[in-house]
Amino acid sequence: MGQEHEQALCHQWDDSTPIDETMATLDGFMRSGKVRYLGCSNFTAAQIVESQWAAQRANATPFISLQPQYSLLARSIEAEILPTCRRHGLGTLVWSPLGGGVLTGRYRRGAAPDTDTRMGRLKASPLPMARAWADGLLNEPNLDIADQVVKTAAELDTTPVAVALAWVRQRPGVTSVIIGPRTLDQLHGNLTGLATELPPQAISHLDEISQSATDASRMGAEFAGRPSSAT
Repeated sequence: MGQEHEQALCHQWDDSTPIDETMATLDGFMRSGKVRYLGCSNFTAAQIVESQWAAQRANATPFISLQPQYSLLARSIEAEILPTCRRHGLGTLVWSPLGGGVLTGRYRRGAAPDTDTRMGRLKASPLPMARAWADGLLNEPNLDIADQVVKTAAELDTTPVAVALAWVRQRPGVTSVIIGPRTLDQLHGNLTGLATELPPQAISHLDEISQSATDASRMGAEFAGRPSSAT
């Protein structure tokens, strides 16, 4: 029967392959015992609906999870994608909850990112897309949000990482949060965030600040690249 995997995940929508064919193939994996669950990542609300309808037409296995980008810097899934997931029975495993590391408070205006940070490595990359992504994430609206996360963390006697992760984890419709620590210290910091409960007033304040800033500029934080790291 071959090696069994827990879940098969479609990372991106494939315009070159009919969705009916994709869902039928994934159903074959299920029926042969190669995987137990099916999910998708970075799908739009319409693509989720099309996928579930295709599975229904073929009497096949539908998706049960979505892996979307979500953080205080990237909130577009709130409008249509999260409600669609609720209606169609998909759990959400959100990636990049720390906004590429911007919400950790390690980046400052007018200061070049340290070379041992993710943004520092991207800024030094020979690839124009990598440098553009870093510039987009380190824009003024995003840094405004990061400043508020740092301020809230100080008020609550915790860390910016804990605040950013707690905000995501406490959002309606979020099932789980994907973390990507590189060190043991980062792991411990992430676990603290997953156990932190933000008070309602802190959530409301971050909601308001984040919504205002992301309305002004979303392009950098909403880059839907590969979720190779959750930071």
